[in-house]
Amino acid sequence: SSNMRFMQFRAHDRYALHLSKMEKREKERGSHISYMFRLPFAAGSVFSASMLDTLLYQAFVKDYVITFVRLLLGVDQAPGSGFLTSMKITKDDMWIRTYGRLYQKLCSTTCEIPIGIYRTQDTTTTGSPHYSINVGDEAKDNHAEMIERAEIANLVRSRMESLNLPPIDYDDVSEKRSSLSYVIINPSCDLKLEEGDIIYLVRPSPFSAQKTFERHNSRRKSNISFCSQAINLPGS
Repeated sequence: SSNMRFMQFRAHDRYALHLSKMEKREKERGSHISYMFRLPFAAGSVFSASMLDTLLYQAFVKDYVITFVRLLLGVDQAPGSGFLTSMKITKDDMWIRTYGRLYQKLCSTTCEIPIGIYRTQDTTTTGSPHYSINVGDEAKDNHAEMIERAEIANLVRSRMESLNLPPIDYDDVSEKRSSLSYVIINPSCDLKLEEGDIIYLVRPSPFSAQKTFERHNSRRKSNISFCSQAINLPGS
């Protein structure tokens, strides 16, 4: 977890500086999850090995933990229970506007329950900290930085080609660096939806609905047979 701070590292980032101070205070208090507010951890890009120790101990004390984790990860499924799935917010869904209205719509139409949002934002368009420096110097620095990055990218691509590796993999990594993904658990009702949001859903099992229908039909058939027998009794 100590190496987590080097992921998505950016110099002169006020959020990272504030986060490091907060983590220091949490460590002084004896907290073992000071990294939980790190953006890579919130996006699910990293996993802390310290969780395995806790999970191992809890599995020894509570025998149902392994079964619960398998159900939570979607490895197993309880009979008749719902399953975890997702939907992507498109341009046609933007009329819903807020998470609360989406919750009402899904619960009333498809009986699906939203539980969270996976959101990706482009960091190149978000506002960055402004400093009192000359505009001309800033333009020169940006131009020099772009040239340096282009040279490094060409070196990496040529090296990948010499190793018979597809250079497109490096392009995918470069695109991911300019984006930021994170999970919003139990969002507020007033949270506005954005195009491209991935909504985590608990969808009811179609087998449970089929069993309910069959159970209702079996009761109806038993009632009809009972009534027919009662009608035939006087004539027997």
